[in-house]
Formats: sequence, C-alpha cells, structure tokens
Amino acid sequence: NVIYQFCREEGVEIDDGEFRLEFYHKYVNAEQHLRIIKKTRNLKPEDFAFDIDMFLTAARNYFNRDLTWTGSGQYDPKIITRINMPQSDNFNPVHKDIYQVYDETGTIPPMVNIWIPICGVGNGVGLPVAPESHLINEAKICRTKAGAVVNGSKYNVNCIKEWDSSTHLVTICPTESQMLVFSSFLIHGLARNSHHNITRVSLEFRMFG
Repeated sequence: NVIYQFCREEGVEIDDGEFRLEFYHKYVNAEQHLRIIKKTRNLKPEDFAFDIDMFLTAARNYFNRDLTWTGSGQYDPKIITRINMPQSDNFNPVHKDIYQVYDETGTIPPMVNIWIPICGVGNGVGLPVAPESHLINEAKICRTKAGAVVNGSKYNVNCIKEWDSSTHLVTICPTESQMLVFSSFLIHGLARNSHHNITRVSLEFRMFG
C-alpha cells in the first residue's frame, strides 16, 4: 500500500486491485522510479501500521537484552524500503552499517540489523554477506570514509574495498516468513537482482542496545 500510494503520487496510472509489487517495474518509468525510491528511504513504523513495540518485545526475548528503536538520539530511526529492478544492482556498495554512526559521532553503539524480504528473493537473489566478517580486525579492512562514489554515483555508506585480503560474499535468500538478523559490524551489500521479470523488494532497519 505504501509503495502503491507513492506510485500514484508520481503519476503512475495503475488500479490498486491490479498493483503487484513483484511487477513494480512494469508500471513505472526511470524518472518515476528515482522519485519513488527517495520517498522509500526514510519511512517510519506508522507508515506500515507496524507495531514496533511488539517487535522490540520479541527481540528482547531473542537477544535476552533490551533493545530500542531510537538509538538514544545518535541515529535517526527509519525503515528503508529497497526496490531493486530486474537485471539491476542494489543501491549500496559493500559496507558495514556501524561506520556511518562511528564516523559521524565517534561512538560505537550496540547495533543489530534487521532485513526482511518482501518479494523477488530466491533463486540466488537475496542479501550478500561476508560470513564472520564482524570478527575481522579493522586493521585488515580497507574502506572509504564520508561515503563512496561508485560508477559516478554518490552513496551515503562507506564502501569496503576488501577485508582480510578477500572480497568473497555469500548470498542469503530467506524464504517466506523468514528474515535476517545480523550484527551491524557484518560486511554486506551490493545485491544484484538477476531476475528477468521480478522486482526485488525488502525492508531494513536497525535496533540499538
């Protein structure tokens, strides 16, 4: 519903009874898509009628510690909806989420990432991660600071060029009703949607200890 409303705001003519997320790419042109994804990068739980307190309660039971949504003012809480068109790369280079907070504040809060697939995940399309990379000494990681420029495009995240002399990633493809929960120190990103006719959509956000 959220993405459908953004489409209508940008002049996409499609009836809500016919709209299907996996065929998003059939409804929008390139200019409309760029405007829509700007809106999907800064959403709140109320945009989804999403009970964040219920989620935090479940997370508390899972981690056996309290987690918050706000991050004690160190990070603007948001839910990012990623829309990845068929035969295209995702928007973020390989990175660690912790770098953005550390480079801006000089602190390292306990953080955990939540990644929830909505559609278009499977058959090799998912979220690439570097297993156990959260344990690698920072001296063995080569990264940029203050964002990155890749193929002429500016990104907010700090690109990691290599880690412990490796660039190997493993793509994780959760099935329906599954999600990924991982440390914000884990190296991840740069997914490619190799589907020919399915849009990949996912939600992501952070929680803080």
